[in-house]
Amino acid sequence: MIKTILVPLPGDGADEAVLDLGYLVAQQFGAHIDALHARRNPVEEAVRMTASDGIITKQLWDAVEGDIEIRRDKAKDCFTRFCKSRALPTPDAPRKATSPSARWIEVEGDFASEIRTRGRFHEVIVTSRGHNEGGFTPGELGDMLIRSGRPFLLTSRKAKLRPLFGTVAIAWKDSAEAAHMMTAAMPFIKAAEKVVVLAASEGSDNSVDLNATQRLANALRWHGIEADVHCLTCRDSDVGEALVGAAEKAGAGLLALGGYGHSRAREFVLGGVTRYMLETADFPTLIVH
Repeated sequence: MIKTILVPLPGDGADEAVLDLGYLVAQQFGAHIDALHARRNPVEEAVRMTASDGIITKQLWDAVEGDIEIRRDKAKDCFTRFCKSRALPTPDAPRKATSPSARWIEVEGDFASEIRTRGRFHEVIVTSRGHNEGGFTPGELGDMLIRSGRPFLLTSRKAKLRPLFGTVAIAWKDSAEAAHMMTAAMPFIKAAEKVVVLAASEGSDNSVDLNATQRLANALRWHGIEADVHCLTCRDSDVGEALVGAAEKAGAGLLALGGYGHSRAREFVLGGVTRYMLETADFPTLIVH
């Protein structure tokens, strides 16, 4: 069951869409939203921007402070309007409830680091892809995905979306990552009106492990879920695009998949499908590592 949702608000153009998506999840499960804004440290930001010569002018300092305040105000205003329009309660402490609530959390520090650590105490993290200025890069998203240990629900830029819990598509691969995804995504799968399993071939033989795919369909029946199974044939480089295309064709409002990759020091290496989902895909996606 999902009861706590972390929604980072950087103060960019995607904040409203991220809150809207988080609210759909909160409505479904009667969950609480923690809206997080991390203010950059002006000294650290100014030092970073003057790494080449180390000279911090008053003009630069004022610009840095001004940008930090603008982003904070945009995020806070968006959150305030969001709560007011939905008459959302804003409790300061946890409570037992069956209806959505929300809370504003403001800290100073590195945004990505705050998401990694705070996200561990939430069932899902709702954020946007890095399409907007100030948004997170695919590398940052991937790193947060791995280090938080929590599912990431990514928004779409499309103006009109299908119902999130209408049809849920599952990208299945006989792997530990996909199995872990199934556990984390099960609340979404159980809440769906219809479930579609998408199994894509990878490799030169263009074959899908039909036995493993059928075992997944059988396992879902124990939960009372009759899933439609679709086997896709595509090249390795086109798997991500094929999965999104099949999900759209099936009328899905959400695609769930396992994230592949690893993190070494500050270098992040993404698998091809995961990279496509974080960089290119424009579809509501639940990624679980």
